[in-house]
Amino acid sequence: MMKLMCELQKRIFLTVATLACTFSTLALSQTLLSTSHGTHLPLQKKVSQSVNQPFRYDWGFGVRIGDPTGLSLKKYWAGSALEFNVGRTAILSFYDYERAFHRRYDDGFRNYDYLDYRVRSAISIQLHYLIHNPLRLERTTGLSWYYGAGGQLAFLSLVYAYRYRLYYGPGFNDYYWVYTDGDPVRETDIGMDGVIGLEYKFVRAPIVLFIDATLFMELVHDPFVLRGLVGLGGRYLF
Repeated sequence: MMKLMCELQKRIFLTVATLACTFSTLALSQTLLSTSHGTHLPLQKKVSQSVNQPFRYDWGFGVRIGDPTGLSLKKYWAGSALEFNVGRTAILSFYDYERAFHRRYDDGFRNYDYLDYRVRSAISIQLHYLIHNPLRLERTTGLSWYYGAGGQLAFLSLVYAYRYRLYYGPGFNDYYWVYTDGDPVRETDIGMDGVIGLEYKFVRAPIVLFIDATLFMELVHDPFVLRGLVGLGGRYLF
């Protein structure tokens, strides 16, 4: 009888131990499964959402090629921006240097003949306030157009090549030509800009490409003279 009771107790103990191990295993499996659903999946979802979301930015810094050719800095707000450009000017602009030459020399149309010019240095500084509008095209995202206005300040150093008549007698033909190509001229031009352009922003990269056209109206030095300026470039967004 004692042996039977001991054997029964032993079997009950083994059964309880087996059930305990089984429940422990199930509990551990459930915990691991919950952890997988509660942590890993939301993390994947979070990563997926962050990849799909557009890159947020406040500033853009890069290069501009055209007129001017140099550096470009842009501060972005919701629907607007402030653009600052500095670089070499008098590259692509169709400025009438011959007319400027004759304006400088009062006797230009009678005794002076314009031949050519050479730009030694020409630095332009632009500051523009721009309004951005998205362009909604099929299969194209990140494209916008903008317009705005601002000011421009240019410092130019030129060398004119020309010839002039040197009279040696009272007669109309009593002269000979004197040639020179080393007459330096310094100009400071101040005026207003009108801007229109296109900008393309990559969806998953902090890069923006742009192309624009500017109409510059000079106010100081040669008032109300218009010049057309164009440029393109790219900026890194941060």
